[in-house]
Amino acid sequence: MPALSGLACPHWDRRAAGLWIGLSLDTDPRDMMQSLLEGIALRTAEVIRAMSSLTEIGDEVSVDGGVSVNPYFCQFLADVLGKCVAVKTFPEITAIGTAQLAGAGDIRGGDGATPVRRYLPGTNRQIRESRAARFSEAVSRSAQWRKPPTGD
Repeated sequence: MPALSGLACPHWDRRAAGLWIGLSLDTDPRDMMQSLLEGIALRTAEVIRAMSSLTEIGDEVSVDGGVSVNPYFCQFLADVLGKCVAVKTFPEITAIGTAQLAGAGDIRGGDGATPVRRYLPGTNRQIRESRAARFSEAVSRSAQWRKPPTGD
């Protein structure tokens, strides 16, 4: 459960805490990394589902940033969303857009023509809903975990 500073949309619980559930003696560092990536993807899917209740999202979601260079993450995200995930090969598109909005002009990575890799969902609705239900259970376990500030 990636909630190191609480949970924002759609839960709005700043007292929620990050959790790892289901650890055993067989858990190794690869399992921990996989769960971290899956937790981020499942939280992202929650936010996109919340957004889709307000506006049309479409069949494709574009992602960028550091985690977008991880093929496992991108495929898992496509699977839990049930949507195509588009990733430009230049991962810092948001940073470029932010710099342009700040007045830095036309900044581009490379020649400006950035190829896109698409990840298509590879799981069915039943698997997607099962993963969402398990994640929802983890969210409920992390809820209100931290004590409120005492004001000291």
